[in-house]
Amino acid sequence: METIRIMKNLWRGLLRVVKIVDFPVQTILLVGTLLLTFLDKERNLLSLMTGYLLIGPWQMFSALLFLIARGPFRSARKIHFTLSVVLLLLLFTIMWLPLIHEVEVSMPYWVGPVQRVYQSLFMVMPGLLALFYYGITGKWAFQKTETRGFLPHINF
Repeated sequence: METIRIMKNLWRGLLRVVKIVDFPVQTILLVGTLLLTFLDKERNLLSLMTGYLLIGPWQMFSALLFLIARGPFRSARKIHFTLSVVLLLLLFTIMWLPLIHEVEVSMPYWVGPVQRVYQSLFMVMPGLLALFYYGITGKWAFQKTETRGFLPHINF
């Protein structure tokens, strides 16, 4: 019984730390990505991809942590995590499709509709998922709670 109580307290402590750290880190990553993307005209695509590579794993780890801990906004986090896994599987399949069939990437089937689908999956969907999860984290970070205890203005 003592071990279970200790584990519950550890989870609560971890969730408190994540609550304090998660939203500011996501804000820094999103704002940094947007600034680099719009300010660096020569390498804006590289800046965007770098931002996706930084914020994507952070958000997936956060979503997984809160799903395991049965944290708040569980259904929205579950939707985000599921869509992220599906998107990663689709991107992996599309990337390796030419190699599996031993064809060149410049083959005619790669251009046109397939290329458009790939570009939208690769460029737009990660950004939409990042904004969706950022909204979930923002709602959670700034939700009204009972003010009591030490430093109640920051829900500590």
